[in-house]
Amino acid sequence: MSVKALKKIGVLVSGGGTNFQSLIDTIHHKYGEIVVVISNNRHA
Repeated sequence: MSVKALKKIGVLVSGGGTNFQSLIDTIHHKYGEIVVVISNNRHA
């Protein structure tokens, strides 16, 4: 059985985070892992 390495993903955000939560829910341990998030909004 082969083990497939997860992709490391970086995300740029600028809004309130609602789309980011959807992204987390979709990606979570299926396609990769989010390893960095960069935002221009400190309250995001």
